[in-house]
Order: sequence, then C-alpha cells, then structure tokens
Amino acid sequence: MIMIALLYGIIVGIEFRYLQLYRRKRRTFYCVIGTIVFSFLYFEALYLYRDQFSIGLSLEAIFSPIDQLIVWRR
Repeated sequence: MIMIALLYGIIVGIEFRYLQLYRRKRRTFYCVIGTIVFSFLYFEALYLYRDQFSIGLSLEAIFSPIDQLIVWRR
C-alpha cells in the first residue's frame, strides 16, 4: 500500500509540475487533481477489499440473466 501511495505521489508531482509549467487554468488543476484523488481512493479500496470483491462475481451477476435467456430460447 505504501508503494501505491508513493507511485501516486510521484504522478501528482509530475502532473502538478506540468500544469504549473504550462500555466493551465485553475479548473484544469481541479479536474486533474480530482481525477487522481478519485483514482487513488478507488484503487486503495480495491486493494483493501480484494478478498471480498471479485470481478468474476460482478460479471456473472451482470451477464448471468442474459446467458439464461439465450440458453432458455434454444
């Protein structure tokens, strides 16, 4: 988890330097930093709850009814 935070810290530093160097608007700062914060929180939540969360179960919940419809019509 520390490596994730360090990686995102480096990304924020690079993005912040780029935005200042090319004198971007304040709104651009908010959009970029907000996206990075949202991405970081999402990634950390996935890391913390990786035992409870499974992408396979999510996909099965979405596509299982469609699969049952296809199989039922045969």
